[in-house]
Amino acid sequence: MTKKKSIVLIMLTLALVCASHANSTILVKYNFEQLCKHAKLIITGKVTSIDYVWNNEVKLIFTHVTIKPDVIVKDLRAVKTKESIIVTHIGGILDSSYCKFEGTPDFKTGESVFLFLRSDDLLPEAYNVIGWHQGKHQITEDYVRGPEKSLNEYIEEVKSIINNNP
Repeated sequence: MTKKKSIVLIMLTLALVCASHANSTILVKYNFEQLCKHAKLIITGKVTSIDYVWNNEVKLIFTHVTIKPDVIVKDLRAVKTKESIIVTHIGGILDSSYCKFEGTPDFKTGESVFLFLRSDDLLPEAYNVIGWHQGKHQITEDYVRGPEKSLNEYIEEVKSIINNNP
């Protein structure tokens, strides 16, 4: 075998080995209008607790985040009477196991958040963040991180899109 063919063979082998160990997540990219339109529930709220659970059906760890709603901007599931809602996503930490999917939103207990949510497929009483990290914004001192707008201004923009008055 020639030296050139040997180098090409080694490069192809390395490419295949590296590709087999690559981790990736493919997410649909949502724009602001799509987040507003696809959401069943849009809220601001505070993270009150975070729990990690094992799902035997799919053999994965899930994170369950409890949110106490402050402002309900859009509500297609009548949660106005609920004192808290559960937001779930795949991955988390359980015992000595750690499972993280690139793009899942990170939550911290006590954090104030602005969320675009859809119904959860596995837990009918729970929600998922639309587009994972795309549908979660941190609120700091009445300022929404990500879009970099005041909370009131962002709420009005969301309502405008919902009501088809951009």
